[in-house]
Amino acid sequence: MRIQQYLCRAAAGFFAVALLLTAPADASVEVTGVPEWVCPTISGPIEAVWEEVLRSRDTDSGLKTLRIVAERIFPGAGIDSLTLSGEDLRVGLSLGAPPPGGWKVSIDPPELAPELETLFREDMGDIPAQLEKMIVPLPVESLSWAGQAFQQETIRMLTGRVPGWYPSILFVRGKEGGIEVHISFSALSPVIIAYSPRISSRTLPRILQTEITDNALEALAPFIGLPGEWVDRHRGPIEEMVAGTLETKWAAREVRGEVTVGITPERIAPVDIRVESDRYTLQAWAAVSLGSDERHPEIGIHLGRMASPGKNWDLELYGEWVATTNDLSVESRWGARWTAWPDVWIGAEIAYPGENIWYRVWFEEILPRVYLWGRFNNDGDAVAGIGWRFGGYLAWELYYDSRDEDRICVRLVGNL
Repeated sequence: MRIQQYLCRAAAGFFAVALLLTAPADASVEVTGVPEWVCPTISGPIEAVWEEVLRSRDTDSGLKTLRIVAERIFPGAGIDSLTLSGEDLRVGLSLGAPPPGGWKVSIDPPELAPELETLFREDMGDIPAQLEKMIVPLPVESLSWAGQAFQQETIRMLTGRVPGWYPSILFVRGKEGGIEVHISFSALSPVIIAYSPRISSRTLPRILQTEITDNALEALAPFIGLPGEWVDRHRGPIEEMVAGTLETKWAAREVRGEVTVGITPERIAPVDIRVESDRYTLQAWAAVSLGSDERHPEIGIHLGRMASPGKNWDLELYGEWVATTNDLSVESRWGARWTAWPDVWIGAEIAYPGENIWYRVWFEEILPRVYLWGRFNNDGDAVAGIGWRFGGYLAWELYYDSRDEDRICVRLVGNL
């Protein structure tokens, strides 16, 4: 008999008993001789029949009815004994022979990149062996009544192992008479449908950061379509995979550096990517002042060499050249700065002409897209700016210079 027929018979028999018989009473039914996980499937209908028997007060004929009903509803399971203790009934069952080729449980993982499939199989652990041990004593006829219970138990076991994935079970008859149990998976909502990378770097120019964005989208492509819950569980390894891919791409261009990645698992998942060169820094900008007749547009270049005097201590030796467009006069600055805290630099420099010593502080990001910097010297002069980045290359900046009559103005700054 085909497996599909067993399933149909199961549904018909089970629901017939559920509809025709009721089961509220003080009597209880204990089922033995079958695996524990399948006992509730058997005890429910048998208990309903037994309650009807107690109502009729004809125990002998009721037990015969019980035996007939049980054999029809649960093919492959026979009643060996019926033991009464007051109104409580103990039912001893025996199972028929398993299929000739036995049972074999196999996991069909979803289509994943090789590294992700490894994570998935690690999540599964010995689940296939546990499921096979559960089902191995059952005869093939039992699929009509035990198949649904087996699937429910499988879902219960896998929910904690692979969150975000829903298992489906397919029973297939093998060539040698055995039954193969194939467990496949589909992603549950919310599923990540796209990634939105956000690149930041204090050492690389913006024009290179745009290229990093393109590389990041390529590196993140294998992770589209994954359930957010599962990505959240493996966020660390997945972030390391993306960072490793980006570092490999940059190593091929002979650009040494470190990439850190932070993923927020959402339908459109934000991805914070920090890329830093461990050798050089290169930055360039152009600024136009609005609302001030004294200030002319300026252009600037920052070039630095990174060093690491100690663990977790980044030091940069740099030179900076700033020129105004009206007379192309150039101010050069030579200094050193180091990281006091993440995204915070402090340093000192000598500015030419004048050989003035200035002290500087940089806050790369005090709020999302908001930066702050300042310079001051021993003469009481101070220059500072707070800006908001937009569009990747541009920023609106509130600029302050104590040396000018118009001390405050707004600047449009383009970072190249």
